[in-house]
Amino acid sequence: MTRSKNADKFRITAGKLLAVVMVVALIITCYSPISAQAAAQPAISKTVSVLKGKKVELGIKNPIKNSTYKWKTGNKKVATVDSKGVVTGVKKGSTTIYCTVKAKKTSLYLTCKVTVIEPATKIVINNKVTKVNAGQVYDLNRTLTPASSNDPTTWKSSDTSVVKFGKWGKFTALKEGTVTVTATTKSGKSDKVTIKVIDKDGIVTTQKGLEALLGSGAGLITLKTEEAISFTIPQGSYGKQKLVVDAPNADVTNNGVFKEVEIKAIKASTWTERAAGNHITVSAPKIRIIIDSTGKASIFVNGINTDLDLVNNGIIDGLTVDSNAVINITGTSTAPIPVINNFAGASITTSIPLVIVSNAKFTLTVLPGAEATTVTAATAEAVPEIKGDVKITVIIGTGDAAKTEEVTGSKGSGGSGGGGGGGSHGDSSTIAIIRKTGDGTYTLPVAYTKLKKVEVTYYGITYTVDSSMLAELQGFLRNEGSTIEKWKNTTDTTKTYSGLVQGVSVTQKVNVSGVKGDTEKTVSFLEGPLNGKSYKVDIDENSGTVKVGNSYEISKSADNKTLHISNAPDNLSFTVIY
Repeated sequence: MTRSKNADKFRITAGKLLAVVMVVALIITCYSPISAQAAAQPAISKTVSVLKGKKVELGIKNPIKNSTYKWKTGNKKVATVDSKGVVTGVKKGSTTIYCTVKAKKTSLYLTCKVTVIEPATKIVINNKVTKVNAGQVYDLNRTLTPASSNDPTTWKSSDTSVVKFGKWGKFTALKEGTVTVTATTKSGKSDKVTIKVIDKDGIVTTQKGLEALLGSGAGLITLKTEEAISFTIPQGSYGKQKLVVDAPNADVTNNGVFKEVEIKAIKASTWTERAAGNHITVSAPKIRIIIDSTGKASIFVNGINTDLDLVNNGIIDGLTVDSNAVINITGTSTAPIPVINNFAGASITTSIPLVIVSNAKFTLTVLPGAEATTVTAATAEAVPEIKGDVKITVIIGTGDAAKTEEVTGSKGSGGSGGGGGGGSHGDSSTIAIIRKTGDGTYTLPVAYTKLKKVEVTYYGITYTVDSSMLAELQGFLRNEGSTIEKWKNTTDTTKTYSGLVQGVSVTQKVNVSGVKGDTEKTVSFLEGPLNGKSYKVDIDENSGTVKVGNSYEISKSADNKTLHISNAPDNLSFTVIY
């Protein structure tokens, strides 16, 4: 009965409110002489442009009967105006045109900003690319003659379903096809270019196909073939193009400098680098890279079980190891190579001196010629296992707390490959590196419930997830009632988690606050590496999906072996121990 009375009370109140709103609206609509007059007031355009030497009539909208109009220019050296409101462009620049309207009962003061355009005698499209990838955004740009011209340009695509323009000559390639792009100035000068939109990966299988894309405008070129073939990349600067090599039976001699080079698969014996300035990412299972005497490159290794034979006859700016790779370094160069190792279980054998920063324990075999190798380890646990008839200077830690030791290598046979990707982790555990496939999918070797430890690598920095934090996340994904209920009932709780960042022990204080019973909470980081950051986190009670703000959602497959993270960045990977 009470509910019914409350409902009636609400309906009565709502009815009164609606009636008030309708009355106010009626008064505003029917008894607003100011608004009615404003709607009928005379007006001119707020802004216009006119070519130098040309005319444009401003005209009066909503003229008042028996009124008079007096026109005036702010700068007659830029533009003039006659008694009828016709403006003539005199020279490049801007000025204001004034119009005084006098009627029987009112006077109005109108203004219009006029821009005088210096006509172009010629327009040239600057970046006349012949090919781009589907999905690519490209800026054509243009040059006007004379250089002082401010002639506005209109860009047009012959097929807007293939290429669509935004502003200033920047377009998006929507799908494969061929279009003609025309740039036209206000004065009527034009230039054209024909552009072919190719597949998003820019796949080529032959030398001819490769050369057709080099310098073409395609942002991505992929050498992809199963054929036994040799590619020679001509000398050139291809700084706006990424090259991907996925050709397990091909060998490549490279003379060009790219935005980035990624080698996924190649013939085991050969990549010859003769160019100076490339950054090469290696994920191929077995590869030999020769840095020629003219070559200079930095190398990033992230492939699971990659076997890399690195021959340095030139300059290696840096070698970063982010996987359980087995790397053998030889060559004629005696210049020390900077090395950063981020992965526990990697193995490096070298006859060339190295300057090593070790963030995780690995096996280092020092051969004759590499005795000058030095190591800086983040922690004592990150000091490599050193093999060879040598004494290596090792600095442990940084700053005032750093200490220096002379470590004697163990004698005997050379070092063996490291674990990972199914290798040993020193006990009965196994480690594997998991990278994104598709739209944020991470496929685990076992069910996530069997994971003992997780290391998250983002932009080359590794974070070790605390076991208690991992257990809570597993509870959410399993949709455990006790875990989710504990989350819902949390109103203001602070916990401290421990872990490692780049091998260094850290603690992170986390506060969770919110309304009791709600699934959405505010997670604030009070201390530690993420101090000051705050996120909204919501748990879906039905699916167990963890939502972080508007950016990320974490969910799992039915078999518990696949995690999906929406909007996951490409350089986010996981090292799992199980």
